[in-house]
Amino acid sequence: MVTQNTNKTQKSIKNTVVVKRFHFLDDSNYIKAFADVLVDDVLLIKGCRVIKGEKGPFVSFPTNQGKDGKYYKIVDSKEKEFVAQFQESVLKQFEEEYAKRSGRNYQE
Repeated sequence: MVTQNTNKTQKSIKNTVVVKRFHFLDDSNYIKAFADVLVDDVLLIKGCRVIKGEKGPFVSFPTNQGKDGKYYKIVDSKEKEFVAQFQESVLKQFEEEYAKRSGRNYQE
């Protein structure tokens, strides 16, 4: 849990991660779904991607392509613990929603 200090108040941030919407892609080779994710009922991150990687699925924060052709993250976290919790939570919700929609477990 992260505690944010300000001059006026002290607020505790719980890092609750809830997927508000999945958009599944059936015909994509490596992008399996897009997700809109709500963090702590405060921050909505649109355009996260569930990607099929060589070591299993992972979640990518949204990116934009620059004029140089490279992709740059729009959202990022400097806390490794939060990123791990974010990944775990979104992937768990992805697998649950996939099973509900398809009637079978997600397999790579």
